[in-house]
Amino acid sequence: MPLLTTDLPRLRLTEDLARVCAASHTGPLRLSEVLSSADDRGFALVLLLATFPFVLPFPTLGLATPVGFALALAALGLVLGRPAALPASLGALEIGPKALARATAVVSRATWLLARIARPRLPFMMGRVMRIGLGLSLFTAAVVLGLPIPLPLSNFFPAVAIILLAAGMIEGDGLLVLAGHVATLAVCAVVGVSCTTVVALAARVLS
Repeated sequence: MPLLTTDLPRLRLTEDLARVCAASHTGPLRLSEVLSSADDRGFALVLLLATFPFVLPFPTLGLATPVGFALALAALGLVLGRPAALPASLGALEIGPKALARATAVVSRATWLLARIARPRLPFMMGRVMRIGLGLSLFTAAVVLGLPIPLPLSNFFPAVAIILLAAGMIEGDGLLVLAGHVATLAVCAVVGVSCTTVVALAARVLS
């Protein structure tokens, strides 16, 4: 009688993290080198590593603005049908082996959940035409991440949207990409309603 097993499929994300960590053992690794190592998967890995700190309960010391707008510029390449690329200033950033090991260790703790839900499906969500929509959602979520919005969790929700989109790109999971699109729309709706409410209140106070 075969034994029951709870083994989960090995994630592409796990493989990519291991590969990047191995490459960093010889010295600091530039983000552009992470990107060039695996085409769109490398780009998605950069997105995930860059935004994951914003979903953690730790201060990010104002990093959301430069990171958000740099990622927004990178996402424009997808919208314009160009190969994934990073702005020179972001691509030149170096990550040392210790810092990369800490970052990948934190990300790896969340892979147990991803391993239970992610699998290759809905491939049309990452086709050539849908890639433009993917770039638009990444651009929008990254801009919201970069905006200095004085609201609770204003960085958390756009970061979640970017992570869903990036994880879907890495794992070839169109359903995760679709979830990222929905999350981006929800973020835009919340920001729009909040801004409208603030403007209305300000107008009432000043009138």
